[in-house]
Amino acid sequence: MAAEVTADNTKPTNWGRWGAADQRGSLNLLTPDRVLAALARPRTGTTYSLGTPVEKRGVITAGRNPTWHVTTSVVDPQAPGNGRAEDVIMLHTHAHTHIDGLGHVWFDGKLYNGVNASDAVGRGGTKHGSVDRYGPIIGTALVLDLTAGRAPFEPGEVITAQALEEATERADVARDEVDILLIRVGWTEVFWHDRERFESGAPGLGPEATDWVADLDVAVVGMDCAAFEPIPPPSGVHPLAVHRRLLHELGTPMIESLDLSAPAQAGVSSGLFVATPLPIQKGLGSPVNPVLVV
Repeated sequence: MAAEVTADNTKPTNWGRWGAADQRGSLNLLTPDRVLAALARPRTGTTYSLGTPVEKRGVITAGRNPTWHVTTSVVDPQAPGNGRAEDVIMLHTHAHTHIDGLGHVWFDGKLYNGVNASDAVGRGGTKHGSVDRYGPIIGTALVLDLTAGRAPFEPGEVITAQALEEATERADVARDEVDILLIRVGWTEVFWHDRERFESGAPGLGPEATDWVADLDVAVVGMDCAAFEPIPPPSGVHPLAVHRRLLHELGTPMIESLDLSAPAQAGVSSGLFVATPLPIQKGLGSPVNPVLVV
């Protein structure tokens, strides 16, 4: 029997924290002062692209169609050798590296901030919690490389709060300076070299680790997994428990399928984070190509 998706009323939520009409959630934490502080962090000008390639065989989880990409071209009949070409792309907004909109999930009939899902979400998107409400995301990122000094993660492996805490202690940024939390378990790399293993499941945050992330009170959380939950889930834990706590209760946007290998290999644990979700009106998610600057 599947575990019930019920809220723990003893845990604080962000419903009403920024007003009854709020649709940006934790992104409200990115005040002008926080943005300016983040912009002052880079020292070398080195940049890291954290997005995965948008291609037909790119990082796409089961249940979503492959990305469709064709080219249209026109040749000028009056000037042989001249022409132009354009792309036509159709893709799931939750394929490849992407950010979840606050309208992406609902529980007990409610979206983030207590809005009735039946009144907001339909075939034309969502009237509440759309990604076009996000705007540019600029802040100080903490990069936690959980792969250091251990065996590769396994499908269904539960990430502990202790692992997050120990990685944080090795970082070069203070907790109160962190706006964006990025967690690396090396799972995006698995997609490229062992597709069968990738599709068999994924590591993810356990309940204590999820609470640890919630207590950090950041604007955005990202991982290099297609979801934040362990797949398969632990016994008695709902498959979308992390989505409920972070996205639904706290209004914290989640970025999935990041590629954090390059900064991790360079020993980078913090930097300026910049991402601009597409302003898809009524959109439930958006592809992104975040950049980390150090």
